[in-house]
Amino acid sequence: ANIRYLTLSEFFWELSRVVVSPDIPRQIPLAKAEMTWRLMGVLGDAEFIGNSGLEPVRQYLGADDPKDDFSDLKRYQLARSVADLFDQYLVYRPEWINASWDKDRNIKAPGSQGSSWAPAENWQKLLWQELQQQLGDENDHRHRAAIHRALCQKLDRHNPVVQRQYRRIFLFGVTSMPPAEEDVRMGLASNIEVYLYLLNPCEMEWFDIRSARQISRLQKWDDVRSRAEKQEIGFKRDPQTSLLSAAPPGSVTPIEIGNPMLAGQGGQVRDFLNLVYSRMDQYLESAAIVDEQRFEQPDSARKLSLLSSIQQDILELNFRGEIEQYADLSGGPLELPAGEGNGAPTVHIHNCHSPLREVEVLHDQLLDLFDRNPELNPRKVAVMMPRVAPYVPYIKSVFESATPGHRIPCHVTDRTLVEESPVLNSFETLLKLPESRLPLSEILDLLELPAVRRKFKLDRENYEILKQWLIDSGARWGLDAGHREREVHAAYDEFSWSFGLNRMFAGYAMQAGDDCMPLGVLPLDEIEGGNAGIFDSFLRFWNALTGFRESLGNSRTPGDWKTELTRLLDTFYAPGEAEWSAFNELRRGIDELGMAETEHWYSGTLPLQ
Repeated sequence: ANIRYLTLSEFFWELSRVVVSPDIPRQIPLAKAEMTWRLMGVLGDAEFIGNSGLEPVRQYLGADDPKDDFSDLKRYQLARSVADLFDQYLVYRPEWINASWDKDRNIKAPGSQGSSWAPAENWQKLLWQELQQQLGDENDHRHRAAIHRALCQKLDRHNPVVQRQYRRIFLFGVTSMPPAEEDVRMGLASNIEVYLYLLNPCEMEWFDIRSARQISRLQKWDDVRSRAEKQEIGFKRDPQTSLLSAAPPGSVTPIEIGNPMLAGQGGQVRDFLNLVYSRMDQYLESAAIVDEQRFEQPDSARKLSLLSSIQQDILELNFRGEIEQYADLSGGPLELPAGEGNGAPTVHIHNCHSPLREVEVLHDQLLDLFDRNPELNPRKVAVMMPRVAPYVPYIKSVFESATPGHRIPCHVTDRTLVEESPVLNSFETLLKLPESRLPLSEILDLLELPAVRRKFKLDRENYEILKQWLIDSGARWGLDAGHREREVHAAYDEFSWSFGLNRMFAGYAMQAGDDCMPLGVLPLDEIEGGNAGIFDSFLRFWNALTGFRESLGNSRTPGDWKTELTRLLDTFYAPGEAEWSAFNELRRGIDELGMAETEHWYSGTLPLQ
């Protein structure tokens, strides 16, 4: 009871409103979306872009004809990329913003004095300062970095507001954290109890280990530096970019690999733990930090299984592969742990020629595991992979088509909404109507979607009948001869949508026994009687499709685009219960588009492309 679960970002903004100012808006100040639209306006200001420091920006935007459709696209892409970069500065480098750009100074940080950074900083700083000028100087909380600075200042001393609002805070499931948020956590710990639960795979000091690839790069750098200094070439480098900076030229500082699996795969955890422990040393007294370590020994004797032996090596920062590669000089391999031969192998390595074969092997190995261990069941098994979406068709094919005695129940998760919902993909298809050739396959995919069929009153059986009509009509791509002439410079009407629809209209208008070609094409005589309602549903769909194909080709303000895209959504879809999450996401995105105008971020017109 009385437990709330918040993400780190949600908690940061809630804490800021409690400690710094309740006037900080619910809409995150200068968030990435706002910066994108404001930068769109800035990059479209010809007078501002004429600034001498923005020469790289002018070169990029001026590479195309301003009348070309791609000029707006490039401007938007640049605005989005720069907004993402500024957002990362606000989160990971707030001191660059607070101490330098907001005070019209250049950044003074290790590695920022290189020949490539100075011109890049000039145009970035100018764009940032233009954003700040739009916001006005009267707002002290105009961006995250300024709010973070104020928050740290409030937490740096005894703060009764924090103590009244929070009794204790628990952080768990955290695998990375920006240094700025770590400072906030330490400031909180100076006022209230803060518990941070971390998973550490190794009980040793392992923050300085490097993978073999990293060591190779460092060795190459040392060789380059040595040759440069021997030839008396002017040579500067950032001392923080290499562990070899303190080594004499030509000598490589010994760097420990430790456990190669931990060094190669644990980089993110290593850097995060290193940050946490460095902050602990900094705030040790003020925050009264207590470090409790509770490690469990998976297999201290290395006798249970091969997997537990590997886990034990990682825990102890040990790698026995080099030392005990062979049991003796005769070349005999190391013996497996005693427990490895008593049951199923604990480590499997399979070389498969395709994703389908991977899933087939997985299915067979799971059946073997269930057969060997009666206590194991599908609910206790989790299968992980770098990206789930490419495997979904194969998983359904293999797991759902198995015979009843070998069928393994499974549930696929961890996919993005775009990967999981065909509704979002179909909406993207509709947005591309102005530039589409309207192939038959694309139209059939839209009609097959349950939400679309529901809107135009077509059930599955109606869809199959309509699908056969469209195939038999000969419609393949292109609206008419004029559309094809614009696409391929050949004006012919055969097998276009105009051709196919004329065949369908002619077939509907004919009576039994008629022998004529009323529209100059061979009638499709399958449309008759009770099936006329199916044809009517398709015509309503087709008229809506061609209507939006014209209207989506016009330029509009963001507010007008919100209205038009909402109309598009309401025209083509009648969502069911299973599709509401996708539709809510679509409407949220459309509402954000409208905010660009209502919040005065951007007021110009732009095409859909």
